[in-house]
Amino acid sequence: MSMTAHTQEIAGFLTENAELRAYVTTCAESAVVILDTISTIFPEYTGHGGSHALAVLRLGASLSSGNLLSPWEKAVFALAAYHHDIGMASGQDELRGLLESDDFRRLEPYLQRTLAAAIRLDVTDPETINRSILVEYIRRQHDFRSALWIRRQYPKEQRQSYVDGVYPWDALALLAQAHALDLDALDSSSYSCETLLGCSDR
Repeated sequence: MSMTAHTQEIAGFLTENAELRAYVTTCAESAVVILDTISTIFPEYTGHGGSHALAVLRLGASLSSGNLLSPWEKAVFALAAYHHDIGMASGQDELRGLLESDDFRRLEPYLQRTLAAAIRLDVTDPETINRSILVEYIRRQHDFRSALWIRRQYPKEQRQSYVDGVYPWDALALLAQAHALDLDALDSSSYSCETLLGCSDR
């Protein structure tokens, strides 16, 4: 899929604020490059590349049509569409490190039993079993991994992490972690756009 489709969809969604639109587009384009590596690293995993991010953005645009979302709310949603699964991306060196980590070794027997019980691990090849367990391990942690990636990639100390004087990435990290947050916890004024961004609906 060409980057043009992403650019056009963002432009159609973020029509009110040219600065926000340009910022979101640049960040989304960078994210797509990383997202599209997921299928290369984990070809057996469901599609969570750039096409998935675009589908999420299109669905959100359709659902929010007529809801009078502010430009900032739209921008945060668009950024979330492109960053909520980015923690699934992993380099080969990182994967080897995960396999040797104490946390993975501690959870490995549980994950193996869980996958076998769900009839998702009906194989005997040790390499396939280990890889399936690793994919499941990362899948279960990708909410946290996505939030961690966001904060590392866009630190508060970096001027490029701000747009119009606002740092949106804490809100994005929270949205990435929302994969694992209870819906009742999210239904709170503390998670409003104004609170998270420290700004009004400008």
